Amino acid sequence: NAIVPRDSLPTPERIAAFRTRFGVEDNLLVAIGGRLNEQKGIRQLFQALGVLRKEFGGLRMLVMGDEALYQDGFEDMARGIGVADLVVCTGWLEGEDLAAAYASLDVMVTPSICFETFGMLNLEAMEFGTPVVATSFGGCKEVVRDGENGWTVNPFRIEDLAERIAVL
Repeated sequence: NAIVPRDSLPTPERIAAFRTRFGVEDNLLVAIGGRLNEQKGIRQLFQALGVLRKEFGGLRMLVMGDEALYQDGFEDMARGIGVADLVVCTGWLEGEDLAAAYASLDVMVTPSICFETFGMLNLEAMEFGTPVVATSFGGCKEVVRDGENGWTVNPFRIEDLAERIAVL
């Protein structure tokens, strides 16, 4: 698996415009992206977000995926966990918008609770210098080296997941 490196990364102005568009100008940003379903660990990330909000008042989480799926199932989940106010759903992003999103992040999180075969989002985020907290289940360990370019963690250990995000 590989990505085609970009000729250039988003400018600071492009990143600022993206942040303004989603109302996260001055926030710390974590994100989850791609195909939204329970197996991707979104519940676990919401739970970790609940832990992190105590220490990081300006933290926001981007959900970069199908907005209808988020609204139909995961928004209620976020509300039930008490973090819906911290979540911003961007919908599907492509091209320059996706590049600006990756460049805007403080941490990309791929907390799959299933066997993640590889996790392309990890490579994509790293291209922009964004560290990753990834699942310890499956192939993410081939890309994410603990303490070097991110962390791998068992996403069922919510305190550990929150701690690794906090470190970054």
